[in-house]
Amino acid sequence: REAHVYERTRPNGTVVEVRGMPIEGGGFVTTYFDVTEQRRDQATIAHMAHHDALTDLPNRMLFSDRLQSAVALARRGALMAVHYLDLDKFKPVNDGFGHKAGDRLLIDAATRLR
Repeated sequence: REAHVYERTRPNGTVVEVRGMPIEGGGFVTTYFDVTEQRRDQATIAHMAHHDALTDLPNRMLFSDRLQSAVALARRGALMAVHYLDLDKFKPVNDGFGHKAGDRLLIDAATRLR
C-alpha cells in the first residue's frame, strides 16, 4: 500500500484534499483539508495572469498559449483560424481626449465583443 493524495469536490462546492498514509500493521491514517479558499485564490490569480485588468478580455499570454495549442492540433490535421482585431487611430483618442476617454473606449469595445 502506498500513500495517496487526491481532491474531492463536495456537492456544496467545497474542495477537500484527502491524504492517506499507510500505517504499520495495515490500514491508513487519512486526513482531510478544506482547500476551497486556496483553489479559489489560484483560479483568481490564473484569471488575472491571463486577462486584461481593464477590459477582462483575454491577454497576449492567453492568446499565445491558445495559439500554441491550436497550432499543435493543426499539425495533426485539425482546422484552425485566427481572428485579429485592432482599434485604428486609438492613440489620437487617448492623447486628444485623455486616458479616461481611452479607457472608456476600450471598455465599450470589450463589452460589444462579449
